Amino acid sequence: MRSLIVRHPLRALAFLLCAFAGSAQAAPGHSVPAPTVIGGLHVMGGDAVVPSGAGRLTRSTLQAEDRRAGRHSSRARASHEVAGPRRIIALLVNFPDDQRTPFTAAQVRDVLLDSPNSVRSYYTAMSDGRIQFTGDVYGWFRLPNPAGTVCEPDRWGDAARAAAAAAGVDLTTADHIVYIWPRGRCRGTSLGTQRPLGGFTDPSTVPQAWIDGDISLRALAHELGHNLGLMHAFGLECRGPADERVAISSQCYGLEYQDPFGVMGGADPVDLREWGFELGSRQRNQLGWLPDLRSALVTTSTTVTLGAIETGGGGLAEARIPRCAGVGPTQIYSVEYRQPIRFDGGPPDAAPNGIYLRLARVTDRFDPADLASAATHSRVFLVDTTPDTPTFLDAGLSVGATFTDAQNAITIRPLAADGSQASVAITLGPDTIPPSPAPVTSAAIEAARAVPERLGGLRTPSVPRAVLLAWEAASDCGTPAIGYRVLRDGAPIGTTSALTFKDVGAANLDPGRVVRYSVQAVDRAGNASEPSGEAVVTLPDLTGPTRPTLAAVLVDGRVEVRWTGSFDRDRVIYSIYRDGLRLGSTPSTRFKDTSETTGRRHIYRVVAADSAGNLSLPSAPVSLALGRTIRVGRFSLTASARVAVTIRSGTRVVATFTQAARRGWNRVVIPAPVAR
Repeated sequence: MRSLIVRHPLRALAFLLCAFAGSAQAAPGHSVPAPTVIGGLHVMGGDAVVPSGAGRLTRSTLQAEDRRAGRHSSRARASHEVAGPRRIIALLVNFPDDQRTPFTAAQVRDVLLDSPNSVRSYYTAMSDGRIQFTGDVYGWFRLPNPAGTVCEPDRWGDAARAAAAAAGVDLTTADHIVYIWPRGRCRGTSLGTQRPLGGFTDPSTVPQAWIDGDISLRALAHELGHNLGLMHAFGLECRGPADERVAISSQCYGLEYQDPFGVMGGADPVDLREWGFELGSRQRNQLGWLPDLRSALVTTSTTVTLGAIETGGGGLAEARIPRCAGVGPTQIYSVEYRQPIRFDGGPPDAAPNGIYLRLARVTDRFDPADLASAATHSRVFLVDTTPDTPTFLDAGLSVGATFTDAQNAITIRPLAADGSQASVAITLGPDTIPPSPAPVTSAAIEAARAVPERLGGLRTPSVPRAVLLAWEAASDCGTPAIGYRVLRDGAPIGTTSALTFKDVGAANLDPGRVVRYSVQAVDRAGNASEPSGEAVVTLPDLTGPTRPTLAAVLVDGRVEVRWTGSFDRDRVIYSIYRDGLRLGSTPSTRFKDTSETTGRRHIYRVVAADSAGNLSLPSAPVSLALGRTIRVGRFSLTASARVAVTIRSGTRVVATFTQAARRGWNRVVIPAPVAR
């Protein structure tokens, strides 16, 4: 994706910021031009140079260039920090029809690397030393072909690399390549490839910048800022019900480049001078340059101490206030304290001095499949707290002044400032705005359980199968909703703080019934979202057979397991387990264990299953053992037969069983069973 900078910011007309307005309607009395979208970047004005085709740049064509698009992760803040050494190679080039050399390699190196106000010094200060630029400047290189009348930075860059390589310049060590030619070839427009926030460009592609003759700190730092991942800095213009300018409302417009306080902006709409002011705290945070201890989320009324972002000042660099704007994405106010020192030490009539507010989208997550989402989410908008004037140079909030967002019951009031720190009172009214809806993403019937070979593999806590629901997380003003209310056919059936729910109660409904599920998100204040879209499910048989009641007896010296039949809508098959291992299955209500001949004790259980795959709870266990045989007497028969044997001790019957006997004398034995 390529980001552009228009060197004449007044050409960048206002475009409708749907993310803040929540609709596509312009403010009364305003004609809002439709923005041109280039890889997620809105560009206004006919003189901008925009990408076209396979690596070529021409005017008035609107086709995004894909070959520099890199991949990025789905987690921005946690995985994204721009840090470490970065080597710049700058190539000075001209053309056969343009022999100007308006500056020397030493002059360019001074601005890039060597002077106290160099690009290196600037980004070292912005990152608190996390990033260090090094590099070299080469040229002038005369390109083989005339420039022509069309701005073609890619073609010129290819030729410049070829010329530099022929002269022995090793470009393989570059983390950035900057091409600089005499001013005017692209009408003052410079460009830089955009590094997506939250990820990295294709490692085979080096981030590049094309400079149309402007070797100022602001121009070079701006395009290298795009290389690092930053978007343009916007001003925010809002309109009230009578079309008057107000600080904040539901009808707001982004003015690209018109945040003058930082190199990623441009000229003020009134004062056209441009300076290399410091990056605001929000853009530093986007690059991972603010530790968590210096950026605090404010969710209750409090007074915060902000240190001047230029020096740290011993306080927070940023206070983040969630703004629940109803329809549209969640936003935050980023509050910072600026002083006219270090790179902010510009002219007294323009240098930042006070409390500044910026509005931004919450940027914790980007869609990995949508490169443009990183650009959309990373835009930052300067709030004009003095909207009676058309300039943004007085956008700061001074001590004693008050900013109020009535729609969201947010009040920000600076209490005191001493040049190093400022105390700011933040008042948050009651939360009356519900969370965003939580759309159901799936509603599936819990899978039928196979009859397990081992009884330990059977999960017994929930006998009926259930309907399994899942949904996307809802946002409540930038923080997750505290809970969710699950509705079946419009009626609540349960609550949870998770993103899934198991509707066990569906097993009590008739098979074949059609049910409709939806979810409401609920916040800490008890506000509930509108129900999500419905997920429709036709219920199968979800209820398992009733639990069988088991008994075990000895028959002919063998264990026979017997049980009461289970009740179910369907035909039932029973599985018999000995010591947790399945012996077999039968539709009957009895089973003889013919495999056991030893005197060991065993535990028997039975599980019923219907044809829909529903299982009963295992029966209560029955323990039984075949003891050692004991000879208790003998008898004689004239023919082979089965005899009934009764063993008595006095009048008490000890055992009754049958025994096969042969002709002649036979021993009487008892297996001495023990059952309980």
